[in-house]
Amino acid sequence: MKRMLAAAMFLLFLVPARADTMLDAPAYNWTYGCVPTAAAMLMGYWDAHGFPNLLAAQNSLLTADVLPELGELASLMGTTNGWTYLYRLAPALTMFASEHGYSFNAYSTGFLPWEQVTARLDAGEPLLAWVDTGGNGRTTHSVPVIGYQGTDYCYYTTWTEEETAVCSPYKPMSLGQTWGVGYLSLLEPIRLETSGGIGVAGSAAVGVPEPRSLLLLLAGLPWIVRRRPSAG
Repeated sequence: MKRMLAAAMFLLFLVPARADTMLDAPAYNWTYGCVPTAAAMLMGYWDAHGFPNLLAAQNSLLTADVLPELGELASLMGTTNGWTYLYRLAPALTMFASEHGYSFNAYSTGFLPWEQVTARLDAGEPLLAWVDTGGNGRTTHSVPVIGYQGTDYCYYTTWTEEETAVCSPYKPMSLGQTWGVGYLSLLEPIRLETSGGIGVAGSAAVGVPEPRSLLLLLAGLPWIVRRRPSAG
């Protein structure tokens, strides 16, 4: 037994510690609501990473430059008085991407294991988290998750475009747990196998946006939850 323990300890020293990850997503100021603002940050990230038609003002860090897209997202999500229901986000994201010439998958889910969250971030895919800022047991805000440090998830609060990332312990929403995570929404481009390798679905390369399609709507069907969580 002692030899086995010694061998295990030796192997631990051989395995490199996981490096922290921080993605270069833009920080926009709260506009229309926290959900469309956080979603615009995700779109801004993908706009700078191979999908340049998502935003008219490419690679812009200024909220004023993306007001049309913020308004479009808020309209697609049905944001009212700053509040957005969870089940409306995924269809809005896929439709927004489609209207700008790309095919994206989007869906919402509950609290995910930490390994799945860090794997997506390591792969260069930011997420959107529905969080409980006050620890009262319900979602009250939404933020873009753009990285991690140790076991903390890192995000922009959406309250200013001049902020740097804030990090909080990645824990499920519960009473007394501030910035606990209740739900996660994921957005990823649809990549297709082609004769030359991996391609990206969409017609933006030739400047002709795809029409809204039934398949995209089905891919983003609302995730049904009893309480219809919302955030503002």
